[in-house]
Amino acid sequence: MPIIWVLAQCGTLRFNELKNKIVGINNMMLTSFLKELEKDGLIERVQYNVMSPRV
Repeated sequence: MPIIWVLAQCGTLRFNELKNKIVGINNMMLTSFLKELEKDGLIERVQYNVMSPRV
């Protein structure tokens, strides 16, 4: 799977960083794959409750 390959090579990534590294995937596909991998215990999701700075 491209998702596991990218995470193995790059380590921890944010959603958009991961999406940009995988060619030909949209938000809905990536979200469903990540939820499935998390459910299977292959990845761990960490949510940071920090607002990004405004430009």
